[in-house]
Amino acid sequence: MKKVLSYLILSVFFVSGFVSCGDKENVSGVEHDPGKPVVLTSFYPDSGRIAEKVILKGDNFGSDPSQIRVYFNNKQAAVIGADGKDMYVIVPRMPGDTCVVTVVIGKDSLFYAQRFRYKTSVTVSTVCGNGQSEYKDGTLASAQIRPRYLCVDAEGNIFAVQREDGMDGIIRVSEEENIVALVQSNLNVPNALCVDMETGVVMVPADQPTNVFYTSDPREGWAVRTRNLRFTDNTGTQIEGTSGQYKHAMAFCPADGYIYTRFRSGHIVRIHPQTYEAECITKDANGLSVASTTFGDVYGLCFHPHHPEVLYMAFHSECGDMAHAIYSIDVTAAEPAKTLKRLSGPGMSGGFRDGKFEEAQFRNPRQMYFDPDGFLYIADFDNHCIRRVTPENMVETVVGVPGTSGYKDGNKEEALFNHPWGLGVSKEGNVYVADWDNRRIRKLAVE
Repeated sequence: MKKVLSYLILSVFFVSGFVSCGDKENVSGVEHDPGKPVVLTSFYPDSGRIAEKVILKGDNFGSDPSQIRVYFNNKQAAVIGADGKDMYVIVPRMPGDTCVVTVVIGKDSLFYAQRFRYKTSVTVSTVCGNGQSEYKDGTLASAQIRPRYLCVDAEGNIFAVQREDGMDGIIRVSEEENIVALVQSNLNVPNALCVDMETGVVMVPADQPTNVFYTSDPREGWAVRTRNLRFTDNTGTQIEGTSGQYKHAMAFCPADGYIYTRFRSGHIVRIHPQTYEAECITKDANGLSVASTTFGDVYGLCFHPHHPEVLYMAFHSECGDMAHAIYSIDVTAAEPAKTLKRLSGPGMSGGFRDGKFEEAQFRNPRQMYFDPDGFLYIADFDNHCIRRVTPENMVETVVGVPGTSGYKDGNKEEALFNHPWGLGVSKEGNVYVADWDNRRIRKLAVE
């Protein structure tokens, strides 16, 4: 209660003393002197969550907030007021766990020696599903669903794939409309779908035949169309009729506008979005396609929002020395195979370990997506957890108890999952999870 009262007093003090009727006039008359250095001494509090109110202390700040920029790592904070020696700022959303606080005034750019500890707040809720497997349309409260994969478009529509209990199809879920509705059933084993955030077109790989995938376009009322790949190289004949022909995930690349998929054979294929011409991104000296990754299943493909040419891949347990790991590859490089990189730590049998990305362990990581800030969220299937990789390449468990399955909504300390398989992220940064064995879609509000 004392903390709340102190912040209310601070708010009144700064708003009344330094901000004039909603504008940013220099009402106190304390101007920044460009001939003198800006001095940083300390700030309070030294930890907090999104929208935390922080007082920065020092000298020669001036009193015009429009001339001051403050950053928590790379995220800019709102500067509410200043009086030359003190500043009142608001902590931005998810700047990172440990933050360097930087002040930029005129030509001066300095940072505080102390660090701000950002406290992530996570709340888990159920969007739809009641634990029953048989699919049923309805409201969010009444519908039944057993989702395997997810993606979220720019309008907040959640698209889910169900592949069990007599229904292989695509489902649209809208929180705004309070509806769970079937888009199309009787598809040929649909897998991990993706969406072009500009056009809203959803793309869904079929397990087989080799050349088939589906599109669902909002301009056609999300009618599902069957598309056929037209291989311009020998990839199709290389994998046709083998157990390597299955494709379990697709990703849309904003860098070049192409669709990418990976076959179980290990071939990564680039697909033209209009002509559906397809070719392997790696070739041998004779121009023939070659697999750039090992044989086995990958259920998660996605591109980095800040490095949109880099494809991330989550390898399943049956992938030899690549099993249980996250890899990346630059699909636009002259020789993509040379850019293939293992990002996560050792452990062919899987495991659980947070910490540095190169040391972290997963157990059957499946679908994954980046949020707009560059955090990579991963459905860690057999650890029953949702993990994430920060922009600083640190792996942390967002929610779930490693190795413990269950169903419970709540905060980070309470929530439980049971084999989370699919995962999608909205443009606002909300994380949606296909909680497969709980037969529900769950939502993580992460701040």
